Amino acid sequence: TIRTFLEVAAPEQVVILDELERSFEREFDYKQEAENLRFFCKSLIPFKDQVKVPKPIFATNRMLVMEYLSGIKLLDGIREYGAKIAKEQGRTLDELEAEIKERILKEGMPAKYDGP
Repeated sequence: TIRTFLEVAAPEQVVILDELERSFEREFDYKQEAENLRFFCKSLIPFKDQVKVPKPIFATNRMLVMEYLSGIKLLDGIREYGAKIAKEQGRTLDELEAEIKERILKEGMPAKYDGP
């Protein structure tokens, strides 16, 4: 196994493998994910007309069934909005994205937005 190999060849890396295993266990804890969804559903009630979060229907350790939300995918909506902004500026979405990527490479990620 990878663990056996690391224990022999690179024992200092076993700590990293242990953390990766814990991270995967948290990431794929579908019961916890269902709880997270319930929390966000409640937290976003004031914005229910703008933001939709699927409600969990059923969860086990290995499966999560959520409410189906019709509509466009989030990424598609973001790209649609970006295309609208680009058009208002007389550019294409590709040009706008290239400018934003270049700015992030030069300046780093923008500071967290804390709201109005």
